Amino acid sequence: MTVENQTDSAPWYKHPWLWFVIFVPVFTVVLCFSLLYVAVVNKDPDVRDDWYKDKKAINQNLSRDNLAISLKLQGVVNFTGQVVEVTISSQGALPDGVLPGELDLVLSHPTDQKRDIHTELKLNGNRYTGTMAVQPTGRYYLEVGCKTWRMKEAVTFPVSSVSLNAHTL
Repeated sequence: MTVENQTDSAPWYKHPWLWFVIFVPVFTVVLCFSLLYVAVVNKDPDVRDDWYKDKKAINQNLSRDNLAISLKLQGVVNFTGQVVEVTISSQGALPDGVLPGELDLVLSHPTDQKRDIHTELKLNGNRYTGTMAVQPTGRYYLEVGCKTWRMKEAVTFPVSSVSLNAHTL
C-alpha cells in the first residue's frame, strides 16, 4: 500500500500574504476617495482684483490704478481699534466728483479668503470714517478706492497708520 503525500493547508483566509495583497489596492482606493473629498470640499478661492479673460489671454485691468496715479492721489489710513479713518489728498487740484461720498476699504488676506475684511467708509467732513467687524492681525493687502480709482498697499498688522501713494502693487 502506498502512502500519498497529503498536505494539510490552511484555509485561504489564514494566509498572511493574501491579506497583504488585498490590503494594498483597498487602501489605495480609500486614500483616493479621501483625497477626492478633500479636493472638492477645499477648492481654491477666486482671484480678487480687476482681472478679466479675453479669449485665451488673462489680463489685468489697471485703469483704476492709472487714474489714481494721474490724479497724484495720496492717502493716510489711521487704525484706532476697529475704527478706520482715511484722509485723501492730492498734489494738485482734484476735479469735482473724484472724491465720492463713500469709499470701499478692503483688507485681503494673502492665503485665507475667510479672513478678508470689507468696510464701507462714509465721508465725514474732509475724512472718511468707518468701523471694521474684527481687528486684523498679520499680513494683508490694503485697498482703498471707489469704482473709478483705487490705491493699494501691503500692510502687516498691528499698525496704527499707513501712508498710501497711487501706484501699482
